[in-house]
Order: sequence, then structure tokens, then C-alpha cells
Amino acid sequence: MKKIIILSLACASVVCTPYEPNKLIAAINQNKLAQFITQKAAAFTTQIPSQQASQEYQEFACEAKLAFNCTLPIKVAFAPEHMVQTTKKMTGLTFAGMYIPGMIFINEKKLSNQAHGLKRFTIYHEIAHAYYHDQSNLVILSDGTFIPAYLLSWASANRLIKHFNLRCWGTGTMGKLLFSLIPTSIIQSTISNHYQYYCEHRADLCAAHKIKCPECLRDVVHRRMKWSAKKAAFGKKCGYLTVQELEAIAREYQDPENLCTYHKQLPNS
Repeated sequence: MKKIIILSLACASVVCTPYEPNKLIAAINQNKLAQFITQKAAAFTTQIPSQQASQEYQEFACEAKLAFNCTLPIKVAFAPEHMVQTTKKMTGLTFAGMYIPGMIFINEKKLSNQAHGLKRFTIYHEIAHAYYHDQSNLVILSDGTFIPAYLLSWASANRLIKHFNLRCWGTGTMGKLLFSLIPTSIIQSTISNHYQYYCEHRADLCAAHKIKCPECLRDVVHRRMKWSAKKAAFGKKCGYLTVQELEAIAREYQDPENLCTYHKQLPNS
């Protein structure tokens, strides 16, 4: 399965799968500054008083960290109601899980009646964000303090002109010069938005391929089939896998050997 993703205004379109790392993405993932930010932020957030999430989620997190070979210190905490409501006011949606460096907040109220696979997928998705330092990279990519956007736009102008078929810009030095004159704020905002899309898509893809259990993935499919048209459109816009994409991955792992312990124990699995 292949999906062409517009990564950002700093690169051409890339094929996004968990096993085909793009060179630019690899460079971003190995960014020492992002790792430094994550470590410093985690040292602070892990000290914040919080209620530990249920044992079920702690076990999912340990399992996911092993699957990703993630050695970062991460607390799995119960999401307080004021956080859930504040986020809902900002986005219009109620989150199931949220990662900040050093901590994953789980909305147990929302997930309480959900299937095993959906709960597991939620944790794996958030661990993927942690593993790739997504939040720290977003800070770097969206802040001109860290990256001179005009240099990024100059270096990538030719690719962008070709990708968006912007022939009016020209493909020579003048075209690059014109492109580099786009205000830094616009460049930074667009880079951040497209990278965030990529992060969510990658987190979903990695979670699905790390979980492998077809029944867990079908739990996620069943939930997303119930999404309203508005929420489904929002999910696609944000980079989340569609029902069809999840079903395709579930078929890849159809072998009974890929069933998780929970689903192996169910009589009809």
C-alpha cells in the first residue's frame, strides 16, 4: 500500500510507509535538537502530579515501547476532565489519547466502552509520536528561531515549483528567488501544518503495522465506520488512516499467528 504525502514546503512528495524512510524525514528524526527538547521537556512533565492510567493502558504502553524499541521515559496518565474540555473547545473534538514529551494522557471515560483493539491502537499511535519526537520537531519546524525558513524555501523551491506545477514561477534562479521571498510566517505555518499531517499519518501506519493483529485493527475499523461524515473528513484531512486503508493492512496480517493474546483466547477468533 502506498500513499503520496505532501510532507511540507521543505521537500517533495514522499511515499510514506513505516519501512521506507525518506532521507529528509530520517534527518528530521535524528535531529539532536529535537531529542534535547524532548529530554528536557520530559524531565519536567514527568514530575507533574498526575493520576496514573489504568493497568490495562500501562501494559499496552510497555508492549508498544518494546515494539518500537522506544527507551524514552513515558508516564501513562489519566486525562483530567478540564484538559479534555479545554482541548474540545479548541478543536471541537474529544481526544482519546494525547502525547506530550514524557507523558501520554488517556481519556479513559471516552475509551471505557470501546473494544480492546481500539484501546491498544490508541496507545501505539501515541508511542509512535514519542518515538519520532514529533512534538519537538513541530516546535522546531514551526519556529523561525530554530530554522531559517528563507533558506529552506530557497533550497526547496525548484522541487515545490515542479510538485505544485507552478510554472509561472519559473524553474531557474529567478523562480527560486521569488519563492524565497514568501514571508517567513507563511512558510513556517505551512511547514508545520504539512509535517503535522505526516506525523499523524505515520503514527497510524506504524501503530497498525506494529500491532499486526487483524482483529485489533478491525476494532479500529468498526469504530471509524461510525464516525460522522464531518469527523471522517476531519480525520482524513489530519492524516489518519481511512477505513479502507486499515482494512487493507488487516488483510496483510490475516494469518492467525498474528493474533494478539487477547484475541487468540476468544472462541470465534
